[in-house]
Amino acid sequence: MVSVAGATAILMSVATLPVAGAAPAFQLPFICEQTYVGTTYSGHGWAIDFNKENNADAGDPVVASAAGIVTSTYYATSNGEITITHGGGWQTKYAHMSGIAVTRDQSVARGKLLGYVDDIGDATREHLHYEQDYDGVRVQPRFDGARYQFGTAVSSTNCSDTTPPELTGPDLGFLTGTKIKRSGATVPVRDTWTVSDALSGVRRSVLQRATDAGAYVRVFKSSDPSSRSFTSYLPPSATSRLTDRVKAIDNAGNVSPYGTGPTVRVRAFEENAGAPDVTYTGTGWKTATDTARYSGGTVLRASAAGNTVTLTQEGHDFAIVATRGPDKGRFQVYVDGVAGSIVDLYSPTAAYRRIVWQASYPSPAQHTVTLQALGERSSASSATIVEVDAFLVLQP
Repeated sequence: MVSVAGATAILMSVATLPVAGAAPAFQLPFICEQTYVGTTYSGHGWAIDFNKENNADAGDPVVASAAGIVTSTYYATSNGEITITHGGGWQTKYAHMSGIAVTRDQSVARGKLLGYVDDIGDATREHLHYEQDYDGVRVQPRFDGARYQFGTAVSSTNCSDTTPPELTGPDLGFLTGTKIKRSGATVPVRDTWTVSDALSGVRRSVLQRATDAGAYVRVFKSSDPSSRSFTSYLPPSATSRLTDRVKAIDNAGNVSPYGTGPTVRVRAFEENAGAPDVTYTGTGWKTATDTARYSGGTVLRASAAGNTVTLTQEGHDFAIVATRGPDKGRFQVYVDGVAGSIVDLYSPTAAYRRIVWQASYPSPAQHTVTLQALGERSSASSATIVEVDAFLVLQP
């Protein structure tokens, strides 16, 4: 590691600084409640190399341990390093960071984002090099008023973050590959959202659902801060509508406003629903019946090219439910007359009531979805059979 103690190598700012007779109330240079261990080595002096257990800290936010002025970014590119001057002869230095988020002469509050733990410059792995200097000399660091002992695990109380997480969503949609059930809450739908918090990090997300404009009820509370989705099963209904909303809480306790998704209903149209919802072309379609395997008890089956099934509806999301298996072939999807995906229904084992195709749109509109049998198969399949089981739509 290259030393960061040489004051003569640092370009100092001429910014006016307050005079302080005592050391600032330094806190760990990490976000609230994060736990780190600091080590050093011969010739390193009182400088600390901070890491999490198992070196799981790459990309963690680094924050100012006390308020001050950024008086050097001279080594920001070469060593990921900055210096903050706090007054009264006190400075802190931070090195090996990426994404440095401050500039020279900038005033920063305690807890201000500075950058992210990385291995920039003279470092063999990701870590934060940190030091407290008094009159240009490294001193034994203090955090929360106590002298730090090397090798000790310590949790941050640097909880000055007052900014709530940024959040969008939720967006409700169908999930390709999932299986619909035969009765009850039959259709799998997935809420997805985005959430970020640059300072203290996301602690959890909370998803709520209201049915028919009723009270919101919690359906999901994340214990994993990385969670950004939730899958539930919903009953198809021509009338009942639901609205989902999500909020996020960060590690400093800040709560985001709710992000609210569109109000929708889940509709299922069986393959034999008939006009005007479902229409057919070609003479190759035959009905197969199996109440234990198929949605609604039946499917339409065809092998020859050119046979089509078409659904026309208004909606946010559309999906096709079909059967996969060792004798299944391929079909092409057309949306509003435009050729889209080719779906291969081959599977080494039979898989019934599977969502095999899905499309999402930002706002509800009428769309025509056509499934056309191709009379083709993969080399592994024994036949070109296409079995259409149902269409799914999320409607306003």
